Amino acid sequence: SVSVKKMAVNVISIDSLAAHPHVNYSEARAIVKYRQQHGPYADENELLRVELLSREWLRKVGPYLQFN
Repeated sequence: SVSVKKMAVNVISIDSLAAHPHVNYSEARAIVKYRQQHGPYADENELLRVELLSREWLRKVGPYLQFN
């Protein structure tokens, strides 16, 4: 089985997040800016509060994210 490298959403930088193949720079920036304004994300559903992101995006990227 292939182990998936998880990205810690609540500490990751814009550039590190944008380096992921499914995340573009504007999405990464929006995720980090929202975190800076509202505090850490509790779970992946909170990412849907970021206007640029969709359920479809979350379905692709969700397995690569961790929230602790």
